[in-house]
Amino acid sequence: MAHITNKDKRALLLAAAKDQLLPSAIVLVASLICAGLATGGYVAVADGSVLSLLLAIPLTLLALFLLYLSGESFISSTRYYYESALNRKYGRYFSAEVADINSETFTERRRINGEYQVVDSHTLLYITTHYQGQPLTVEYELPEGREELTDKLKPGMTVTFRMVPGMPATLRIAPQKLTRQLTMLADAAGNDQKLSTPS
Repeated sequence: MAHITNKDKRALLLAAAKDQLLPSAIVLVASLICAGLATGGYVAVADGSVLSLLLAIPLTLLALFLLYLSGESFISSTRYYYESALNRKYGRYFSAEVADINSETFTERRRINGEYQVVDSHTLLYITTHYQGQPLTVEYELPEGREELTDKLKPGMTVTFRMVPGMPATLRIAPQKLTRQLTMLADAAGNDQKLSTPS
């Protein structure tokens, strides 16, 4: 296991938490606004307005949901960026076999001149490997416009990962190394196809 001082852990954790404060604070403020409006609704109910109760209950539920969302997103995002910072500073490269691959493509469309057009599209690969008998899954975003690389990554292949020794939560793919590896496979397949095509 890597030796990481408590001082270094604290510094990395505080840096990760500081980066997540603004998004979580925005959701928290929205929660407080809903809670304030709900409180106003309950006060109006005390004055005999039933309609205010119909508004106050959903606003209360929304405030509670946003409060939960703010805390949960702050904790999970801080943890993810803290583990990534540990990985960048203390992580070691190692090779492991790909056990499973799943992909998901996200497409953003906007209305331009009356028609919906794709303005952004990216593909995420979820790559599973085994570490000390347990399956671990990491994300890898394909480079823009290189969706053909998806077919080059197959279960059983050996790829490069990076992890802080003894800390499986810090496991990440080595994205540049994987992109190079898949590009070389794609180029080799293209050259083989050219050689097999009669002129």
